[in-house]
Amino acid sequence: MQSRSTATLTTALLTLATDVFREQADKDYIVARTCYRMDLRDQFLWASLQACEKYLKAILLFNGKSARYDPEKYDPNKPQKNKEFGHNVSWLFDVVIRDIPDLLLDRCPSWLPQFLKYLTNFGDNRYVTKATFTTGDELRNLDEAVWILRRVCQNFNWTPAKENLRPKLIAAAMRTHARNNPALYRAFGAIDGFLERKLKQSKNDPAREALVWNNMFFANRQRRRVTYKHFSSSENPPHIREWFYNNPKIMAKIAFYIKLP
Repeated sequence: MQSRSTATLTTALLTLATDVFREQADKDYIVARTCYRMDLRDQFLWASLQACEKYLKAILLFNGKSARYDPEKYDPNKPQKNKEFGHNVSWLFDVVIRDIPDLLLDRCPSWLPQFLKYLTNFGDNRYVTKATFTTGDELRNLDEAVWILRRVCQNFNWTPAKENLRPKLIAAAMRTHARNNPALYRAFGAIDGFLERKLKQSKNDPAREALVWNNMFFANRQRRRVTYKHFSSSENPPHIREWFYNNPKIMAKIAFYIKLP
């Protein structure tokens, strides 16, 4: 353990990326899968958003970038007026691609940016403040999205014997044939996170069971197909229902009781 006098900013950022973001993202991911299995749509979307948000913020920190502000929009002269990333995983993903191009995430499947945009729009709906929907393929998309993001959710800046290993490590992490057996692929490098530890637990471990249930991307054996009940649903929140918003007496007073978007 480094002493307070020898710790560096890089050490602090790597520790935060690992413990505060990637570790918690792994747990959010398992929570999301559990919610999907129980047909809890909004809780599934919220946990999915949280997982992807934390993975992307961890990626930024692992590469010495701010996980709070977009550097192209940040004004150091007006610190209180700078807009934070918040839960906008679509924005985070765009910044990762723009500012860390050697991670090669611009080669990801074409559906991934759309899925992240979907989570940005509908994931933060904890109080049913907006109309929402699912179509049935969200769990499959989440599993692969996490697999894609997590491959580069680590520190690649290793320079033993003054050799920069970053290009080799990234190339190994992003090798295309890993997609042939994604569940058997293990993230190249120093990752030994919550998901890896859970995969080593007994089959009776509840978190491990939730992780591997019908999962083609995280398991100890490769599934070629999975079968589970898909669910699709939609919902309109009360304040956009006609009887509600067309009643001026209600709308004039409701702000005292609750904050609506």
